[in-house]
Amino acid sequence: MEFDKNAEMKAIELANDNFKKGKYYNFRNTLDIDQKFNDYLKNFEKEEEKYLNICSVGEKNYLIQLAQNLNEIQIEQEYKAIIEFKKYKILCRTTDENTKISDCDMCDMVMYLWCLWLKNKGYEIPKFSERIITVKKDDFSFEVETDTVNSLDTTLNNFLRSIKIDGVGKSLLVLYNQCKDLVFNNNSVTVQPFQAKNPTDVQAKNPTDVKKKQKKFTDSQANMRDLWVIKNLNVIYEYCQKQNNSAPLLALNRWAELTHTFGNFMIGPKGFNSKGFSHSNAKLPYNMFGDTTQNTKGESIEEFFRQLQQMDEYLKLEHMDIYFEGNNSDIWKNPVKRLGYISKDENGKEKYNEIERIYAICNLIEQRNDLFYNDFKDIVCKKKENVE
Repeated sequence: MEFDKNAEMKAIELANDNFKKGKYYNFRNTLDIDQKFNDYLKNFEKEEEKYLNICSVGEKNYLIQLAQNLNEIQIEQEYKAIIEFKKYKILCRTTDENTKISDCDMCDMVMYLWCLWLKNKGYEIPKFSERIITVKKDDFSFEVETDTVNSLDTTLNNFLRSIKIDGVGKSLLVLYNQCKDLVFNNNSVTVQPFQAKNPTDVQAKNPTDVKKKQKKFTDSQANMRDLWVIKNLNVIYEYCQKQNNSAPLLALNRWAELTHTFGNFMIGPKGFNSKGFSHSNAKLPYNMFGDTTQNTKGESIEEFFRQLQQMDEYLKLEHMDIYFEGNNSDIWKNPVKRLGYISKDENGKEKYNEIERIYAICNLIEQRNDLFYNDFKDIVCKKKENVE
């Protein structure tokens, strides 16, 4: 799509609308997630048909019932954003064009805003498509792509795996695959197996063969896991409260509120998106360019370093300096901040305070939101002055 005068005017209108909604506007709100998720649940058997067909009869019935009952669950404010985030992840993985959504960091509004922001920084923007923006400067044309700075999903799932409940085993997240839910009763949590009409239906005749087949459907497996999380998160939260361990879940919920705000988005050289920037790349800041190295296989080493230099320029431009020691994004000198870092143990392994790390991430997202908010406010004001 060309970023012509009409596209620029549309971007200015979007920036103005976003400015009115406040600094921490959540771009998930542009994707009609609740309606699409309800449609996904209504058409669950069709949406996940291939996966369901290799399940045992009992497992299939359990998953269908799980999907049917999700709209009846009670959702508390303390973990509401996590539920919304899990719905978003499910819809990103579906294949049905009526329910599938694009990643937030490449939705239309975000792409228009990036084009407007880059143009205001002195770049020409001939065109953009999906998450790729063609940028021109000093008669040199190159491509950048959008990404999310701090990815929530892995940290969230690791926390859920870390919760120890008697009778569950090593991880809560195995229960979706065992047709079991959690029940909170008398200040304790119990595991409730699915009551199949025929108890033998729950277990497949050849469970090893079934599990092997299911591994081929990684997106569907992740969807089943996330449906289970949505159904059981209220019990998990109650349990964490009783164990005086709700602080991590509250911190993760705050991250979920911020993860799809503009302050958690960034741009980098084409090929950067697969891994992108990560707060964990503390030892060698150019670890963040691992995929760029792979994508330039067969190209000259000069091309690789040219992309690194581009990245250095982007980081300075797009307020990423706050992620670096000394708040200076010189990728050749300054390491990325080790958020929540405590010390090294006797074996030299680094120790982190996970809650401090999460809130530090949230703080950095909020800081960049403030800075971009001011950027777009200035852009809109300048355009209005030019029109007048």
